[in-house]
Amino acid sequence: MDVPQPRSTSDSPIPDFLPMERLILAVCATRTPADGRSIADKTVRADFLERLVTGQVKGLPGEIRTIHLIGASIVGELVLTGLDIGYPLTFDWCKFDQAPRLCDANLLSLSLTDSTIPGLDATGMRVRGSVSMVRVVSTETIDLRYAQIDGVLHFRECDLRSSSHAVRASQMAVRSNVSFAKTVVSGQIRMIGAQIGGAAIFRGADLHSPNDVCLQAERTEIDEGLWFDADATRRAATVEGRIILDNARVGGSILLSGVALTQPHRGSTRKRLKDRPTSLQAYGLKVTRDIRCDQEFRSDGAIGLCFASVEGTVSFDTATFAPGAADTAADPSLVDLSGTSAGMVELDFAQPPATLDMTNVSARVVTDNPSTWPAVIVLDGFAYDRLSSPQPVTVRERIRWLTRGDTNYRPQPYEQLIAAYRRAGQEHEARVVGYRKQHARAKEVRGISRIWSGILWATVGYGYRTWLASVWLIGLTALGWSVFTPIGESAIAAVEKPPQFHSLVYSVDLLIPVVSLGQDSTWRFDSGARWVAWGLILSGWVLTTAVATAIARVLRQG
Repeated sequence: MDVPQPRSTSDSPIPDFLPMERLILAVCATRTPADGRSIADKTVRADFLERLVTGQVKGLPGEIRTIHLIGASIVGELVLTGLDIGYPLTFDWCKFDQAPRLCDANLLSLSLTDSTIPGLDATGMRVRGSVSMVRVVSTETIDLRYAQIDGVLHFRECDLRSSSHAVRASQMAVRSNVSFAKTVVSGQIRMIGAQIGGAAIFRGADLHSPNDVCLQAERTEIDEGLWFDADATRRAATVEGRIILDNARVGGSILLSGVALTQPHRGSTRKRLKDRPTSLQAYGLKVTRDIRCDQEFRSDGAIGLCFASVEGTVSFDTATFAPGAADTAADPSLVDLSGTSAGMVELDFAQPPATLDMTNVSARVVTDNPSTWPAVIVLDGFAYDRLSSPQPVTVRERIRWLTRGDTNYRPQPYEQLIAAYRRAGQEHEARVVGYRKQHARAKEVRGISRIWSGILWATVGYGYRTWLASVWLIGLTALGWSVFTPIGESAIAAVEKPPQFHSLVYSVDLLIPVVSLGQDSTWRFDSGARWVAWGLILSGWVLTTAVATAIARVLRQG
């Protein structure tokens, strides 16, 4: 192609143009790419581009419509700081030997494809269109802090590396999607306080920051969803390190289905997670739909999803917490959901964590599976409307669930289970749980209270087996009848013209203190039988008090 030669003037600081630079000058006003793949010398000096953008290069054939370089090698530091550039900047198959600087620049759009850069400094950059990087290799930090992008921020099939932060995007604002699809990130993605008007997409991405933080997104706001899962044509993301989502807000769902969280990071400052290998930390997270860690999701570290608000479902169905560094005696695996509220919680694990903390969790529906219950389940303060399971769960299994790995008596889990059974119309199961609650409580009390608990257990089953009082009454009546019948002639009348002595009626009269049948007040014994009579009177008062206590409990529950 015949390339027009720009005029060299005394005003031009670069009078001798290189071949690739002459090509750029020839086509930049025509929206035609400057394709240097057929040119032997592909060098473009960074200061040439700076002078070109700022209008300091003379001899242009017209107004610049685009700067689109193909196959160029840009040498030197390209500094476009603070410039207002009203046309697209596009670099395909290009190589930069220094990181471009676009701080506070105002761009129409920026695109790099199949290019290599030693990082990018775009702090405070404003882009009216989109920023796209496809199959880009970056060997240092891409800095997008405080950047504002009206379109999408798109990384696809890129290789982003850094010894510390591969991408720095704190306080960044993007009106549409942020995508790292099929991108390998070696180092940390840091986007604290970012605002994303679409979805944050990590499908098929590989995040590598072993034993460190790989994604730090505290206080980030995402309007449509945070997606790590696989779709019909892509594999799920793989994650090495810890994801931090503290106080973030996600307008859609967080999808981690099928994702493997490996190489967890020690270093959380959160109390429960401190010095514990942690894969996901999300304190105070707000999600308007679901959090799905299901479909063969795997975590080698702890999950800290505490004080979160999830309007939909929190799912760990078929999730695996694999043995290893996070499942040893020193660091048992943990899923901590304490303080979280959700519409539904699904806990049918493929391999459960060592500990599941449900302290103060609230949910409308909870599904679980006895065959995959963790060894330790903390349920104090756990509130729910209904329990569900893929297989029938007996009330005795549910009682063991209440105390699984927790030897301390906690009344709330019992009361919650009783309420759930009653809402389901299962009154018998509710009474069984109530009985076991009182039995567990009795083991905690001391002194007179423990004695009284023992009496209530023996006489009325803490108010849940009132038929026991009838057994005691019949048994004690039979005892008195058998004692007083053979010695009835030795009874001493306490009044004139007493009624005939009846040993059976006399025994009943002794046992029922609130009813007088005329026998107790009429007849006395001076022999050893009087001790039996006194014993029956005392037993009657004990039985009456126990029955009254049971009735009072029933009335309170009603």
